[in-house]
Amino acid sequence: MSFKLQNVKDWLTAERVAIFFGLLSTCLIVALVMVLVHRDNLWLQLDEAQRKLDVLEDYIQNHLRTATPDQLLKSRGQQMILRLNNSLVFRILWASINNHLISFHN
Repeated sequence: MSFKLQNVKDWLTAERVAIFFGLLSTCLIVALVMVLVHRDNLWLQLDEAQRKLDVLEDYIQNHLRTATPDQLLKSRGQQMILRLNNSLVFRILWASINNHLISFHN
């Protein structure tokens, strides 16, 4: 047992311990900076989303005040058609991208 303890004591030098803690502290600092930057980016995205929602809410409120019931039904129908067209366009684009990726891979 004392032979193993002596080997561990020989292996653990002050220089190696200093290098280990230096690398450990560097990794921790890098991780902290990454977390802070990511958190700041999320806050910026949240602020931008809140501004967009406020603008959209104002637009909807103004549109509801000035529109007649027939206009509202017509605009809802147009929105449903646009969503359907957008989903079809998305599916076509996605299929096209997949075909290009497959042909590129081969």
